[in-house]
Amino acid sequence: MRWIELEIVVPAPPEEAFPWVVEPGLLREWLPQLDELRPRGFLHHRPVVRHAGLRLALDVGVTRVVVPELVELDVGWRGAVGRSVLEVEPHEDGSTVTWRVGLTLPATLRLAGPGVARELRRIMRRDLELLAERLGEPHPSVDGDADLGRADEDPGAQPPTGAQVGADDDAGPAAAAGSLADPGRV
Repeated sequence: MRWIELEIVVPAPPEEAFPWVVEPGLLREWLPQLDELRPRGFLHHRPVVRHAGLRLALDVGVTRVVVPELVELDVGWRGAVGRSVLEVEPHEDGSTVTWRVGLTLPATLRLAGPGVARELRRIMRRDLELLAERLGEPHPSVDGDADLGRADEDPGAQPPTGAQVGADDDAGPAAAAGSLADPGRV
């Protein structure tokens, strides 16, 4: 599983910022692509997102919540599997919100992996900037020029079943480090 990580400082303490990353009514305020959020049972949702003129129904299960610090989600869509982790930590100017998304694409989408990762990073950056605006004044930028690489160390990570987004399985951790300034790496 290939990971993308971005973080931003928001002008609100963790106890005020955390509800924005977990409460369905507040998610729409900073995730403009979220069309609807349908419950499918306890801690299981079926969000519908809009992207490039398409409506995509995702399968999302909450796997871990530590109030007011962390929410971890498993996400699936047509053979693609992912994990989304949002962490909220105290910062002298409010809170640092760190968003990590890991994604494994099925083999049929192997060639699309780098483009999918770039687009996902762009959307995540925009969403975090919107979150900072909603929680206070506009924030100049999002910090996160490097991917985390593979999640081999994460015992909860699902094993790779298809293409690793933006990298081959045997590329190793050194190849996973990337930069926004280098469009060939995601």
